[in-house]
Amino acid sequence: MWLERTACSAQETGWMADTEMSLFDELIRSGLPLNWTTLLVGWQGTGNLHRQVDIPDLVAFTARRISQAQTSCPIVDELLALSNSECDSAEQILAELALAERGDPLREERKWALIALKRVLHQLPNEPVDALTALTGFWSSFGYPSYSPHQFKELATTLRPQCREA
Repeated sequence: MWLERTACSAQETGWMADTEMSLFDELIRSGLPLNWTTLLVGWQGTGNLHRQVDIPDLVAFTARRISQAQTSCPIVDELLALSNSECDSAEQILAELALAERGDPLREERKWALIALKRVLHQLPNEPVDALTALTGFWSSFGYPSYSPHQFKELATTLRPQCREA
């Protein structure tokens, strides 16, 4: 049910197979502010949302960021020079940039969840029980985070299992 990105290239499966825009592209178009921590969370994945950012995405984002700021630094220049085979270097560089930026990973995770949730909402079944099941599956895959509106009430019981001797 998720878009899964493995290695350094995108491989679409499941619920996103019928759309052409990646979650990263949707995130860019959403107008939400993006930073290095956003990219790091997208690179590492969150919940069942696997890697959503690949090397070409990093290079394009970095080039846009440099052109907007009209400044650069050596570590950012390293991102521009990455090839598809340098996944480990990309993650290390992103981690350094995110740390320096002091971004909030939970906040950035919420951005990814929002974009993924919007996609799920557009594809909900018409039957209420099926729709609720789909939403439950979505929030379950994120581990029911604190920002999830989806909650379960535990049923308290006083019944204790009884052991019977055979």
